[in-house]
Amino acid sequence: MKYVEGDVRTSFQPIPEFILERTSDADELYVLIAIHNNAKMCEKREYAKPFFRNKKNWGTLLGRGNTTSEKIVNKMCDKGILFYYEKYVHYDVNRKKFEQGQGRYYLFAQEKEEERIRLINEKRKLKKKVD
Repeated sequence: MKYVEGDVRTSFQPIPEFILERTSDADELYVLIAIHNNAKMCEKREYAKPFFRNKKNWGTLLGRGNTTSEKIVNKMCDKGILFYYEKYVHYDVNRKKFEQGQGRYYLFAQEKEEERIRLINEKRKLKKKVD
């Protein structure tokens, strides 16, 4: 990514200590920095803006294969240093297939997203019981 003067997305940002304290692995650190650069603290001093990326498409960012990169990111989510929330799945009538948008990655757990996922999981359980 090239620096573009005046473009917030490519501006240089100081890396906060909490990111450096989360991991010592270079790939994990790079993922956290990329998400931090996108998330940027809001007026409430929260990192509430998500980083959108397809779950299987981290290879270009890390300079590795997509499968290896996906394993790295999944391991980060399992460790609790990164939080992933899947997007709603919807049926596209024109294309006659189900589609799912890019997932959202956050540096911190998001209560609204946790509640949304919990409700989706409950609906899935109820639907399985009916079927």
